[in-house]
Amino acid sequence: MSYRGIEDSTLVIEYGPGQPKAVVSGNTVSPPCYEIKRNGKQWEAVFNPGSPDGGFVLRANEQGGYVEEWTTFDGNTEALPLGKDTLDSLVQGGKKLEDALMSPVDFEFAIDQDNRVWFLQVRPITRLPGGSQFSIASPSRYLDQGTPVSDGCGSGLALATDRPSRQLSA
Repeated sequence: MSYRGIEDSTLVIEYGPGQPKAVVSGNTVSPPCYEIKRNGKQWEAVFNPGSPDGGFVLRANEQGGYVEEWTTFDGNTEALPLGKDTLDSLVQGGKKLEDALMSPVDFEFAIDQDNRVWFLQVRPITRLPGGSQFSIASPSRYLDQGTPVSDGCGSGLALATDRPSRQLSA
């Protein structure tokens, strides 16, 4: 989430290895987290390793597809901190998304094996602690272009991008 509260411009990044389901489903006791204090173009990150007990990974099945499978971790979270370049991509990308949607945002992302950040989904935050509410009009243009990837239960346009976020222009 790009803001914890309206008076507090702290970007909160929770994440975990494997598929995002572990972080968003609540199955991980406490995912690794960064609290990033923003002050203009400068930012400072505080890392909390959390206590991830496991996560979802994709396993190939006999039909040539994949199935999500829960796996437990050995408790070693030393490999979980994100590098400064990755954090900077998340901070700058979050700012671009805020500017485009004209409100604080909740976004989901992935990091590939080359440490490139991919923004997967974004939505405006419509309520923050303390009763702050936001109401915005729909953007007059698409925020990105790509291939529709889902016709599931969600509403709005779903797009797949063909390049990592750091190459997208504002």
